[in-house]
Amino acid sequence: MDRCLTKGYHPKLWWRAIAVALHKPKKPDYSIPKVYRLIQLLKCLGKILE
Repeated sequence: MDRCLTKGYHPKLWWRAIAVALHKPKKPDYSIPKVYRLIQLLKCLGKILE
């Protein structure tokens, strides 16, 4: 981890994210993609190095 900090290198594995689709409340039709909000969950080590 020290080398990552000194060189500014972030392994690509740490940049992978999981996207979770949450629907917005009180929308009449959930078949439309606009009524969903995507939340990205990043790896903790990647966030620390940012």
